[in-house]
Amino acid sequence: MTRHLPAASAALLLAALFLPCSAHAGNAWRIDAAGSLFITESAIGTEAVFIPVRSGGTDMEVIAIRDGAGIVRIAFNTCQVCNGSPSAFFAPVKDGLQCQSCGFVFPADQVGAGGDSCTPLAIPGVTKENGVLRVPAEVLAAYRGKFRNVKKGRQP
Repeated sequence: MTRHLPAASAALLLAALFLPCSAHAGNAWRIDAAGSLFITESAIGTEAVFIPVRSGGTDMEVIAIRDGAGIVRIAFNTCQVCNGSPSAFFAPVKDGLQCQSCGFVFPADQVGAGGDSCTPLAIPGVTKENGVLRVPAEVLAAYRGKFRNVKKGRQP
């Protein structure tokens, strides 16, 4: 019976990699066959969700979080100011999110707010329909250069 376990695991892995639409985190988000990202607002809470996205061979990440007013905020997980640094990404801390490059901490209310501060890079072109946010594949493709040097999750 154990001889079949590796084959079954391989089949599941291949299905996860090649299905045209993948759903994750209890249907909190999915990526369609065209490469657009869809985030279900009702599935996002006050703890940051880090959504991995792959665009044109580049690994990227989007942060989704519900702020104090109950609004779902999303942004690219790379810093507007520290971008270019291998550690220009954010991690959750007690008081919000912290830039791993410079150490700046900010509250959830500032995710996706834009401006020129040490906060996650705002995502333009996001649409909302029936409680689902959509980040078009073209927008993801346009910003993949911002993740070129980010080393999150990679071993030195």
